[in-house]
Amino acid sequence: MKWASLLSNLKIVFLLIFIIAALGNRLGWFDSVTSLNEDTLDDIKYVAILFYAIVYIFELKITVRQKDKEITELKSQLNS
Repeated sequence: MKWASLLSNLKIVFLLIFIIAALGNRLGWFDSVTSLNEDTLDDIKYVAILFYAIVYIFELKITVRQKDKEITELKSQLNS
């Protein structure tokens, strides 16, 4: 259960990174920072989306595995 919670928190972090990069690009929050130009912010957005999807898939796999274990335990209790 700890991994599912950790992955859920990671999803929130990547979502916040995406929102900050998107709003920063749109509203010009990072115009004074020379290393964060429009292309870099777009790259950050795309990487955040990619990592969000990867973490979401791993979270689903872990959740399904936990639910499967619970179902097999309940079936064994029911049969005995």
